Amino acid sequence: MEGHEGASTGWLREAVVAFWAEAVLYARTAAGFARRPRRFLDEWVAGRRRAQNPLGFMATTLALTASLQLLRRSLPGATDSSPASASPLWNGLLESVGPYAHYLVLGLVSHAVLRLLRTRGQLLGSVAATLYSGGIALLVITVLFFAAALTFPGLRRSGTVSHADRAALAAAIAAFAASYALFAVLLVASLGRLHHAPWRAGLGVGAAIVAIALAFGNLNPPGHYGLHPSLKIVRNPQGRFAPELSLNLG
Repeated sequence: MEGHEGASTGWLREAVVAFWAEAVLYARTAAGFARRPRRFLDEWVAGRRRAQNPLGFMATTLALTASLQLLRRSLPGATDSSPASASPLWNGLLESVGPYAHYLVLGLVSHAVLRLLRTRGQLLGSVAATLYSGGIALLVITVLFFAAALTFPGLRRSGTVSHADRAALAAAIAAFAASYALFAVLLVASLGRLHHAPWRAGLGVGAAIVAIALAFGNLNPPGHYGLHPSLKIVRNPQGRFAPELSLNLG
């Protein structure tokens, strides 16, 4: 009877303790990987560092970013250009998943290129590094975008940023560019350590960025993928084929 009474009255405290433990683990995982990705992976692979599971890290990041996006759209003056049938929370989740999918595909292509270059890293290790790198970059861009939205009302709406609002567009591009650069740096560093080939990791990620840019430019997939380069091969007025590079936001 005493055990039953303890369970019926202590469940809330246990839930709070478990939530706090996961929050602390998430923060330590993000800080540890962002500061020293090579050392983090060495200790994690060797079992000397306790870190949140990469899938759990991704799920926590998606929850945080979707909440921040919902809060951004709740700011005064926000408008919604999304279909009326879609809820703000669902829109926020979709906008969070899109960049993560972009990052994950980029990591997989990088791994494939590295294996072609005769490196020794394992696929699951590359996926873990990509999820950690992408999670940190996605959290950074969401925080920066929310901070920018406090100054520029044009960033409080859902959907693409209007090109007419040059100041808001510049702030959005700067925030996305910073997060994209952070993702690339973390991914190169982590893949370089996992594959024991730092220079080839740079080549692999660079080749993957070009391949994904070609896919965006020629396939134009629907959805929101954050800031991403788009590369097309077009015929110029002289009849010659030439690359056409653009930077897409949305």
